[in-house]
Amino acid sequence: MKFVIAPFTDTISELKLVKDLSQQVEENEKSKVKRFVYFNILFFVIYIILYLSAVLYLFIGLFISPIGFIPLLTTVITIVIARALQIKVYPKLKENYFKNIS
Repeated sequence: MKFVIAPFTDTISELKLVKDLSQQVEENEKSKVKRFVYFNILFFVIYIILYLSAVLYLFIGLFISPIGFIPLLTTVITIVIARALQIKVYPKLKENYFKNIS
């Protein structure tokens, strides 16, 4: 069950971290840090949409037609790709970005 909730908890904790960081930086740097706040919000919205569509496809596959499981497969693959991007690419991107602006 933890792997289902982990994207949301990671995104919320990262959002809090970046928000705290934005309060500590100078006024002219705030707009640069706000980009990561928006990026985390975007991840959160993407996860919500993907999980809701996965639940919808699961219900369609179970109660209406087994063909509903085909879009479920593509949705799960998309969730895995989004999670991999958040785990592998995002920390490197954030680290390089903050190195360049400081």
